[in-house]
Parts: sequence; structure tokens; C-alpha cells
Amino acid sequence: MALSDSWLKAAYGKEGGKATEKSDRDGLSVRVSAKGKITFQFRFRYAGKPQRCDIGTYPLITLKDARAECLKYRAALEQGEDPRIVKALLLAEKEQATTVADLFIQWFDSDVKGKKVSASESWRSIELHILPEIGKLPADQLTLHHWLPIIERMTKKTPAMAVRVLTQCKLMLRWAVRRKLVMHNPLADITAKRDLHVAKKQGERTLTDQEIAWLFEYFDSDARMEPKNMLFMKLCLFYGCRNGELRRAKKSDFDFINSVWTIPPENRKTGKKSGRPMKRPIPDEFKADIEMLMCLSAGEYLVPLRDKDSPMTTSASLSLPYRVMAWLKKNKGISMDHWSLHDLRRTARTNFGPITMPNIHVAEIMLDHTIPGMWHVYDKEYYLPEQMLAYKAWHRKLMQITGQVEVNNIVEMKRISSE
Repeated sequence: MALSDSWLKAAYGKEGGKATEKSDRDGLSVRVSAKGKITFQFRFRYAGKPQRCDIGTYPLITLKDARAECLKYRAALEQGEDPRIVKALLLAEKEQATTVADLFIQWFDSDVKGKKVSASESWRSIELHILPEIGKLPADQLTLHHWLPIIERMTKKTPAMAVRVLTQCKLMLRWAVRRKLVMHNPLADITAKRDLHVAKKQGERTLTDQEIAWLFEYFDSDARMEPKNMLFMKLCLFYGCRNGELRRAKKSDFDFINSVWTIPPENRKTGKKSGRPMKRPIPDEFKADIEMLMCLSAGEYLVPLRDKDSPMTTSASLSLPYRVMAWLKKNKGISMDHWSLHDLRRTARTNFGPITMPNIHVAEIMLDHTIPGMWHVYDKEYYLPEQMLAYKAWHRKLMQITGQVEVNNIVEMKRISSE
């Protein structure tokens, strides 16, 4: 008589005098121990001898699942394979399955580390949001419904971070598919705009002259911000550089003899593709702040983390504008509209335009933007003299805005441009 669920329930956990066995069909049987433990087994003949292969224990394995497994082993037996070896190989494969964490480490070491400026930020995002949830799971067995809920939860709190994590996960899975580490990319068709309802907005925020004056008022105050952080923000505004270029800068990148700051390819956004450094002049007006930063740092980096010889992290720099706005609110009663470090770059570029006219390409070079068309392919000039004049004019305007000099800025810019 075949096995049934009711028979299994009655026999499970029932202690008896001795072990018993009961057959089902297709070679499936159960062995019930003296203490009521039920084990499904596949009974077969191999090389002319009777053999047995354990399938699993009830109720962890249901009768339906046991019958399905039994059919798989019968199919293997029909092809001349030993079901015991088939089972051992399947178990070994599962034990050695590549986890999501393994996959991210392989991808990071192969495709990101040392090749992308934002490598550490990329890894930190994955480490915080993905690995705690599914890092230990086998990557090839995960579906869209394992990945997407994590990213959707992030969208409610930090939309920008959710988009970044989605991008990194898609890149990693695409890399893994190409190397046959996983069979498919569950996130391939997911987009931030359509599926997360997060549309990338073009930034519009620039600081007005009044807000720049407030910022310098904060710099000159007795606020508790570390001097190196104030100098860091000031230089971000002076140069209009990406803050990461300054955060990762080393003292050795600054040549005061030739008045040139060299940004190595690995610190540039476009450095991986071009393989070229970026060069910016060091005007006399900027030197004092750079030298002060060097004095405040005991190690090789210009703007290190506190008590460490490692560059300032993105998270450490992101909080700086909030501290300025909080101080202004508390001490001056000024409610400054929200701004970020990147808005200092946009503010500088907005002012570089009139200064560099009609040679507007100089403003784009100052920001390390790619010149359109074929221009950037053939023109490898850094235009250091032109950059120098623009930076001097920009510094002069900032001093006028903050009341530190009394000069007609328009006249001064024309004078510098004519030099």
C-alpha cells in the first residue's frame, strides 16, 4: 500500500519497539526509527547490487517533494549514473555556490578597485544596504523579488542612494552574467525613473552674492568647525573643482615652484578613459590657504580624516554645508536655502562664464569638463595662463562680495583680462 500524508503524520514521533520500513512507489520508501524519526529513501540496484540513497527526513521533506526527488534519481539511474554520487555532487555544488557577497567582492576587485574614482563610495553603498540583507544567499538563485524590495525601501528614505545602489547592482550582475557566474540579471530591465519613480533632476542651486558673504562670515566666526574643513570648503569655491579631487589630493600634487596643481588620472572623473592628469594653476591668492592645509595635516593627504593619514570621505564632507546653515540659523537668525558642496562648483562655474568670455572653453577646462566635438581629441592644452587670469578675477570678485577689498570688480576683471 502506498504512503499517505495521514500515515506519515500518525507514524511521526511515535516511539515503537523497533525500526520499520514501508514502501511507496518508483523505488521510494520510508524508514521509521524506534523513536519515530521518518527518513525518505530511494531504493535501487546499481552494478547488480541493491543500494539505498537517503532523500531527506519528514516533515522537512514532504511526501510530494520526496516523490519528485525520487523521480530525478530514477532518471539519473536510467542514464547510468549512481544516484548517491548525483546527490553528493548537488550538495557540493550548493555548498560551494557563489554568494552575493562573493560576487560583489570579485566584481569590485576586477572592475572597480583602482579603476574608478568613486570605488570606495561604491563599495560602501553595497556594504551598508545590500550585503546585510542578501549577502550570504547564493547569487544565481535570487530573483527580482529578492533585489527590488531592498532598493524600493531605500527609495522612500534616500532616493539618490537608491539610484546609486541600483546602478551598482546592475553593473555587478551584468559583469557576472558575462563571466557565466550567474545565468541572468534580474535587474536588467529595472530603471530608476520608471520603476522607482525617481527622476534625475538637473541642479539649479547657486549661491547668491549675499549667501557667499554669509558663508565667509561663518569662515571668519568662532564656529567650532575644524579649520581644515573651512579651508576645504573655501578652496572648493575658489577652484570650482569636484570636491573629490580636493579630498583625495596629496601634498605632492601641489608644485609651488611652477604654481601648478596636478590632479592624477585616478582622481579625475574622466581619468580612467583619458589616462591624463588635469592641471590647474595655483594663484598667489590661493597659496596661503593651501599651505595652511598642509601645515594642519601631518600625513601625505591635503585634507585627511581626523587623526588618520587617509583622505576625507564623502560622508564626512557631505555634512559640512549643514553645519554652516545651522550656525547661521542659530547665531544670525538667517534661514539659508539648502545647498551642497556641489553647488559651490556650480556657483563658481556660473561666475567663470562672464570672466572668461569670449574664450568660454577655458571655463569648461577649469571645471575639467570634456570639450564638445572633436576639439578635445586634438586640443590637449591646459590653458594655464588663461586659467590663472580667470582664477585671479574670481578671487577678486569674492573679496569684493565679502567686503574684504574695495574695488570696482568689472573694471578689475577687464584689467586682468587685458594682461
